[in-house]
Amino acid sequence: MSQQVAAIYIITAKRIHQFIFMSVVIPVLILVILTVSTFLMRPAHEAKLDLLTNNMLAFAVYMTVLSSLMPPSRDTPKLCKSCLHNY
Repeated sequence: MSQQVAAIYIITAKRIHQFIFMSVVIPVLILVILTVSTFLMRPAHEAKLDLLTNNMLAFAVYMTVLSSLMPPSRDTPKLCKSCLHNY
């Protein structure tokens, strides 16, 4: 006589909205504010180009660090697949 044993596992996963807000939204808003502030500088100002270059460099470094903190994913996001398929 064989007995069947059933096991039910319940996994609850929650997204941490504060992490996304603190790691993506706030740095992007700061970058936007800094970039807009460069347009308020007079056109002949020498530091204007330096500030824009430093902003883009800082954003690239930040996104590199952020991507290294994220867990790896095997699947390509559906949005990327649809963009690559359309173009």
